[in-house]
Amino acid sequence: MPFINCIICGKPRSDKIEVCPFCKPESKPEPTSAHTTIAALIGIGILVVGSFAPVIQIPIVGALTYVNNGQGDGVVVLTLAAIALVTALLKMVRIPAYSGLISLLIILYGYFTTVDRIAGAKATAQASLQGNPFAALGEMASQSLQLQWGWGLLFVGSILLTISPLIAKAIKTQP
Repeated sequence: MPFINCIICGKPRSDKIEVCPFCKPESKPEPTSAHTTIAALIGIGILVVGSFAPVIQIPIVGALTYVNNGQGDGVVVLTLAAIALVTALLKMVRIPAYSGLISLLIILYGYFTTVDRIAGAKATAQASLQGNPFAALGEMASQSLQLQWGWGLLFVGSILLTISPLIAKAIKTQP
């Protein structure tokens, strides 16, 4: 078994070990991809729950979810979450993060599109009800269009999934 000198402390060590046993700093065990996997799985769970949570409240119709019975962007987000789940379980660190980033971009687009449509619907209702004796009723209905708590879950889940590879790095750099 050949010996080599450590480039840091100069003491001889086996060439078969990667870290010198003499100068290795005493620290907690190195974090593995398990930290990343756990963060990714939590992000995926929040993202999936957010996809089925109400994102908008419409009078008479009720609450709509991001999946919207298989017709919305939620289907794409759920597909990306499934890809992230499989790759996270296979210990592929970066692919779940890319799925989270793509999901975040899709969710941001959906959010701003929804906000714009709500503002447009309120403006159209206000203009078309001008002079109508039932204008107050129409105004009340248009004001009851509301964003719901599902958006928060979608944002938190996709952001956590996106930053999951940074979790292990943050743990590694802590003293």
